[in-house]
Amino acid sequence: MESKIRQIQTAIFTKNFNISSDLERAGLLTDIYEYTKSIFNGAPTQLPIPNDAPPEFPRFILNSVDGKFSCNISLSRVDIFYNISNETTDSFEQLFETQKSNIQNIFNFLLSKNVIVNRIGFITAVEKKLAPEEGKGINYLRNSFVKDDKFANPKELLFNYNRAGRAGDFEMNNLITINAKEDSNIILQTDINTVAEGVNENNFNLVNFNEIVDYTIRETQVFVNNFPNI
Repeated sequence: MESKIRQIQTAIFTKNFNISSDLERAGLLTDIYEYTKSIFNGAPTQLPIPNDAPPEFPRFILNSVDGKFSCNISLSRVDIFYNISNETTDSFEQLFETQKSNIQNIFNFLLSKNVIVNRIGFITAVEKKLAPEEGKGINYLRNSFVKDDKFANPKELLFNYNRAGRAGDFEMNNLITINAKEDSNIILQTDINTVAEGVNENNFNLVNFNEIVDYTIRETQVFVNNFPNI
């Protein structure tokens, strides 16, 4: 079985992130670009929405010239994406370290603006390609996870699994989604995140950030490397 990471996404949830005027918005875009241009070196985009639009609507989009990295910035969350090509020769460890460096850059920028970060999620999409002798993805999943003759003759199987964890002082969700159809591919998605119940009290500093992100990377690697033994 061959494993390839297709995308890594990190969600940084925020509060008290406000833009009250067009002038403030233009200044913020300039500041973000200057702070992050070593990563997001493409032309930034400011979306034409009113300042009082709901906070979940993206205000800015950042991109790298080569298309590897992008970032959607709203007032309630920031999503940082690493799109990984088939041609990459980087190890999983190198890919995760690159993503950690990118999100730390954004995290530090938010802290520099006194924005409170109260939740972090780390999502990884992995393609598992079966060898010819391992058969179809749906049969592999059924044989690995389904007892006796249940779910006979499926066209598609989708499993969700979540277990509790802890990173330092913070409770974590360890969510894995497994999907297979009638081909040799199995799609594995991990979503390791701080629980939503703590958002009113959380105010992450750099130490918290490192504890949480290191935990998410470690747990992601355990899920991916040990599959189907989860």
